[in-house]
Amino acid sequence: MITSAQLDEALSSFYALAARHKDIQRAPRWPATARDHDANPLRIAVVGEIKKGKSSLLNALAGVTNLSPVSSDIATSVVFRLHHAAAERVTIEFQPDEAGSPRPATGIARADIPRFGTEDANPGNRLGVDSISVGVPSPFLAKGFELLDTPGLGGLFASHAEVTWKHVPRAQAVMFVVDSAEAVMSRHEADYLAQLHKLGKPVFFVQTKTDAADSEMVEGWRARNLEVIRKVLQKPPEQIPYFCVSAQMWTTGIERGSERHMQRSGMPQLFTWLEKRLEAYRQAARASLLGELDAALVPAFTRLKADADAARSAASGGDLKAEEQRVATLKRDLADWQAGAHREATRTFQSDLAELKRVNTNRLRSQLAGTPGAPLFDAFMKGVESLGTDPRQAQAQAQRLLDELSTAAANEAHTTLTAFEEGAIRVIQRSADVAGVQSAYALPEELQDRKDGLRATAEFNHQAREQNFAEVFQDITALSGSAGVLALLGVASGGAALLIGGIVALAVRGSRATMRDNQEVGQIRAKLAQAAQSTLRTTSSEALSAFDDLAARLQRDGANLLEDCLSQRRREVTELERAVIAARSSAPTPQQIEATATPYREMLAFRQQLAQFRGKG
Repeated sequence: MITSAQLDEALSSFYALAARHKDIQRAPRWPATARDHDANPLRIAVVGEIKKGKSSLLNALAGVTNLSPVSSDIATSVVFRLHHAAAERVTIEFQPDEAGSPRPATGIARADIPRFGTEDANPGNRLGVDSISVGVPSPFLAKGFELLDTPGLGGLFASHAEVTWKHVPRAQAVMFVVDSAEAVMSRHEADYLAQLHKLGKPVFFVQTKTDAADSEMVEGWRARNLEVIRKVLQKPPEQIPYFCVSAQMWTTGIERGSERHMQRSGMPQLFTWLEKRLEAYRQAARASLLGELDAALVPAFTRLKADADAARSAASGGDLKAEEQRVATLKRDLADWQAGAHREATRTFQSDLAELKRVNTNRLRSQLAGTPGAPLFDAFMKGVESLGTDPRQAQAQAQRLLDELSTAAANEAHTTLTAFEEGAIRVIQRSADVAGVQSAYALPEELQDRKDGLRATAEFNHQAREQNFAEVFQDITALSGSAGVLALLGVASGGAALLIGGIVALAVRGSRATMRDNQEVGQIRAKLAQAAQSTLRTTSSEALSAFDDLAARLQRDGANLLEDCLSQRRREVTELERAVIAARSSAPTPQQIEATATPYREMLAFRQQLAQFRGKG
């Protein structure tokens, strides 16, 4: 365990060393004291469907009445960032304007929050709110917590899920809220949990409203929810943090000073677990900071060690000629290696990566082509041929065809990018082996997130298509006659969901009378083919863009890996040559030897202390 005193001592010693040695680089984000470091809160994203008691739970956690807006009809439309402040303050943080320039935050009264944070007053977030920061005096939040209150997942507006997804990656943990009264975890909640799991964020679960059901029902729902969670996370139930609480009972206990109510609410167990999680988060952050400090010392430490070794060697009358011969040999070996193994590794890496990119790019383009003969397009058009004339069947079939096409295209893009990634990593590692570099390469996290985002985007697009489709279908069923249907199809040419609506409208008319001729059928199929081509073209464009970024990063990382190896070997020769030059000068006095050795010993002792603090000593 790294204490605050140890962290303060380490920071103070590091900055003192940095002041004496110019080759110790201090990162601007590093804190001055342990208190400054611990001021970074543990950010917890709170997610869940509407009417699950999420806002009441947040109010109970923070210990402030009506801190998070509660509405049984319409959930909040933006993210609320709840944090501690000496005095209450509410700040509206806006999205950038149309030119991409930041807009200044605006302070408001708490009573004005609904004007910015609900669909009633801010429909579709037309005010461009990014988040609402709510700071209040709160003993719980003051310990180092920040809560992100996200919109309900199953609300009336599909955009709420997108808002939630935008902010969840910024948190260090996720609180998934379910309840004891409305329903057990739904398929929709399980799907969303699966997406959260892909982010790699720790997730814990809170089952609310235990006061609204008897203990047998609460335990039954808990068991069924844990079974759903177990299947999604692939973890045994005993390894899943799960708490059953009643925010109402906790609030009643606080108001009455009733210890019995507070204990029965289940909130004390949740508070205890959260505080342990906060301490673990701080310990990990402190250990990481000490590791960064130690890494920053390496250049100066290497220089000081070389200076100290050279001074000792000169004082002991070491064989200077042997050292000079060693430098000459190392230079010769370096030149041979650079002209041979290193050059061959560089050439092989560039040619192999280019060929791998060519093969996978061609595969991606052929699979996602919107022309006859392309697998996904042909499969889609085969489904188009089977569309019936019954209105409900046509609606379901058309919706399914475009959903399946979008999902298949996203999966194909993800698969091809994964194949390229795996092949490129093998190319990099193979080239490193040729050059004699002992290093393992892993794909950068931001590129992995972008690749995995192709599938997440397809799932969100599915939700948007489903809502738009239903709205269009209602409008289409009001039309009648061939002219009305064909006019709607003309309007619908700009979007896939509206094109499907045209088909459904024609099917509705066909349920009353047989289609008059095959010309209209041909027109409909052509329009639907255009929708498929648009879907494939969009997915292909997004995938090729990600592909280019991935290839460029891999190209740069592979080249840097080989170049770093060359630089390292050059540094080794330079350091040895420096030592020989130092030894060639007049033999140092004992005072000079001590003056050279003292900074090295000080830094060595400090690095050993850092290792001890981190538990690695």
